[in-house]
Amino acid sequence: MNHRDVPPLPDASLKDRAVLVTGASGGLGRAVALGVARAGATVVLHGREERKLVTLYDEIVALGAPEPAAIPLDFAGAGSRHFDVLAADIGENVGRLDGIVHCASRIERLALAHAVAAEDWAGLFQVNVAAALGLTRACLPLLKAAPDASVVFTLEAHHAKADAYWGVASVPGVALATAMRTLASETASHPGVRFNAVMPGPIDTPSRRITHPGEARASLPAPASVVPAYVWLLGPASRESNGQVVAPGG
Repeated sequence: MNHRDVPPLPDASLKDRAVLVTGASGGLGRAVALGVARAGATVVLHGREERKLVTLYDEIVALGAPEPAAIPLDFAGAGSRHFDVLAADIGENVGRLDGIVHCASRIERLALAHAVAAEDWAGLFQVNVAAALGLTRACLPLLKAAPDASVVFTLEAHHAKADAYWGVASVPGVALATAMRTLASETASHPGVRFNAVMPGPIDTPSRRITHPGEARASLPAPASVVPAYVWLLGPASRESNGQVVAPGG
């Protein structure tokens, strides 16, 4: 897996771009949405909880950033029809789409792989893998119409490990990393659209509190600390990057 450090950003502006951020109602997704808005993009906010999206919507407007859009959808029960409607909504109400940041994820607890029920595996793959791929497919026509489009996935370091109890994270994570690299290799079918990922490392998020319940939160960086990596991958400075994994923590 390739890793790249984030270079200095002489101009991280995303002005005149529209970016969909999934999982924006909390944690990393919320931080990314705020950072992308501060960089000048029109942000399309996705999340399960409409109330949290409305709060974030108001916060972005208060920043003086471009007015965002908000689309609540629970990925756990979503299929192609839902993703097609979401993409159509963006096309009709926003008018363009220059990027997607996939932050939505699901992990409820660590568990031994052999003890996880088939239904639970299906739920993990639905939210963490199938939804990201299905939404990307539905949005590809909009992305291909943009002059410089970027899709950014979110990976974790433990996705590459086959450690006991971590299969609920690493098995879907390996699938997502493979999907990113596969999409990046299919450039002939979607020219002008690049696919990369950010591996944030340890940051203070709700999912981290589930997987590391005894960890001192004060010792962890805030999610905002890794936002520049996402902004860079969404912007013109990273136009030559495709199939790469950026690891802000080194």
